Amino acid sequence: MKTRASLRTRIIMLMMLAIIPSLVLCIFNAWFNTQAGLSRATENLKFAASLVAVNHQRVGEAAQQVLKAVASAPGLLSGGPAECKRYLKTLNNQLAVYTNLGIIGLDGYFVCDAVDNNSTVFAGDRDYFKSALSERKIAVSGYMVGHGMDKPVITFAMPVESEGKVTSVAFASVDLAGFSKVFADAALLNSSRFLITDRTGVVLAASPDKSAVVGKLVAIPQLEDAVRAMRAGTGEGPDSEGIQRLFAFLSVGNAVAPEFFVAVSVSRDRAVGPALKRLWLELAALGTVAFLGLWLAWVMGSRAIVRPTNEILAANQLIQKGVLGTRISAASLSGGGELSRIAAGFNQMAESLEKQREALQTELFRSEAAQQKLQDSQRLGRIGFWQLELATDQMWWAGET
Repeated sequence: MKTRASLRTRIIMLMMLAIIPSLVLCIFNAWFNTQAGLSRATENLKFAASLVAVNHQRVGEAAQQVLKAVASAPGLLSGGPAECKRYLKTLNNQLAVYTNLGIIGLDGYFVCDAVDNNSTVFAGDRDYFKSALSERKIAVSGYMVGHGMDKPVITFAMPVESEGKVTSVAFASVDLAGFSKVFADAALLNSSRFLITDRTGVVLAASPDKSAVVGKLVAIPQLEDAVRAMRAGTGEGPDSEGIQRLFAFLSVGNAVAPEFFVAVSVSRDRAVGPALKRLWLELAALGTVAFLGLWLAWVMGSRAIVRPTNEILAANQLIQKGVLGTRISAASLSGGGELSRIAAGFNQMAESLEKQREALQTELFRSEAAQQKLQDSQRLGRIGFWQLELATDQMWWAGET
């Protein structure tokens, strides 16, 4: 059975239909602002990643200067290890970020260093030592534990040449415990994080301080493939804690053989937070306006439309029952709107019908009186008439006998 909506319900539905375009516009605006927020956040992350990369390159440039200072250690060529050790120890005390500075002979054993290691320390099996000798240029290790110190470090190495020949390898080991402090002046976003890994994906530094992850393989699916390929780019995905984040990443070092990988990220919720906050504010404002509008439509519609309409319908039902004296009240006739004109027309119609009924009743009364007089005349004059029914050939007398 089909249920018809009342007039009041239809008014409310019309009001709701009028609100729908504003709601759609609000949602579209929120989507647009969200996409713009994500785009801005991604660009900011790319810029932040480049700042971290620049700072990392500065670390490499500073290490190169330190290696040159180590290579010029007094007593190195004259074979005075004691004098060399004093020099390196003094230099190391001035450079707190380095855990050790030293010279490695071509046989792979330490010649002298800054932390009192003796010549029995062998570093010939280290990749940085092999690379520095074979490629005759500065090399850098990945994550490793320093000789005799049990501290995680990365080591920069440079061949020391004399008369065109490599005579030894200078090295400088950077303490990873304080490695993140080098990037403290990077203009990172609020609540952003960065990771620096070696070429194998082992974490060298992380911010905010996450020393627990240093020395472990990066555990973020979004970055694992990028680290292996040492490629630059952006992306979105869950971090190791399952939080959805935006990422910007790039490799640092030689374009042919990059040594490190930098990734900067920010929570997706923070990136889209302003847009979502604005959406909720707009929805709250729209909801308040809609509630007030619907309430006003309910109240004013009841007074201006529903009540006069119900009065007109009730009067129409009374007219149908023959109560032609029914009239619509003067309150419904005020205002000059369509309903007022309908009410006025209804009253005129009812008045016309009432007058017609009165005229018919008067005429009927007159006809009945004339007929009564005719009957009385016939009875007194004993006159009448014969009436023949042609269809049945029947005849009868009407009148007094």
